[in-house]
Amino acid sequence: MRAGSTNGGQADNATEAGENNLSPDVSIDDIPDSVLEDVRLEIQHYLVPMLLGSRDNPQHPVELAGSGTLVELGSRYYILTADHVWDRAEVQGWEELGLMLTDGAPLGIERKLIRAKRLRADSYSRWGPDLALLEIPPNLVGTITSRKSFLNLARRRSMLSTHPPQTEKSLWAVMGLVGQKSSVELVDDPRTAIARVRGEAFIGVTCTADQRGEYDYLTVHANTALREVPSSFDGISGGGLWEATLRIKGSSIISLGEHHFRGVAFWQEPEERDHIAIRCHGPHSIFYTAWAAWALNE
Repeated sequence: MRAGSTNGGQADNATEAGENNLSPDVSIDDIPDSVLEDVRLEIQHYLVPMLLGSRDNPQHPVELAGSGTLVELGSRYYILTADHVWDRAEVQGWEELGLMLTDGAPLGIERKLIRAKRLRADSYSRWGPDLALLEIPPNLVGTITSRKSFLNLARRRSMLSTHPPQTEKSLWAVMGLVGQKSSVELVDDPRTAIARVRGEAFIGVTCTADQRGEYDYLTVHANTALREVPSSFDGISGGGLWEATLRIKGSSIISLGEHHFRGVAFWQEPEERDHIAIRCHGPHSIFYTAWAAWALNE
């Protein structure tokens, strides 16, 4: 898995003449940097790193929270994330959720103004559920759309039956905040801190699928011994999992420009030495299980 710092089109089932599917033995090192960069540039538009803020705690006014994907459904706008990211804001009594849209100061939203749809078990575990949909106040949507993009959830849901995940012949990317490369620094001015936030796409070709009852899971596997890959993925919780369709054309590997939103990262656990599994709720969990639990309408 490689790291790259910071409106997918509908897929076409047909393969053009001279193009072949990837073989399962293709490694990340076989894929051109230009292809990886194209994927990163496309999906970063939907990423929103999040901070927690408090005006009443001058010694600790800001803290890194996690990641989210900007989504829209009908005339409403949301952040799709992991529930434990939102739970931390509520349990610890943070007053604001700060959205890092681009370089500069975050866009602050009072926590009490955010309506949350939640899906969780009695305690957080490696199988969840761990999903939350945070509705953004309408008066802030224009500010966000001037700097970021919202993913159309209804359209992505409608595409799922004809374009299911292809775990053996795709490029996979988890996009989120990297805690080890981000920081919060207090300054002399009371109740002020400088947050330096790094969002990255962790890209690889290995993804495994699991199903447990009404929930599906997609897990990507990171080799922390590789250059620029952190030893921990703290901060990436709530970030989006994306699938990019690749083809072999002649002697080259190309991207078809199809970037499918596939899941939400919520759990990391060590595997063998220098390897970490990043577990994500898959598309069925989001577009069917959570969709029904949250009574979403198109």
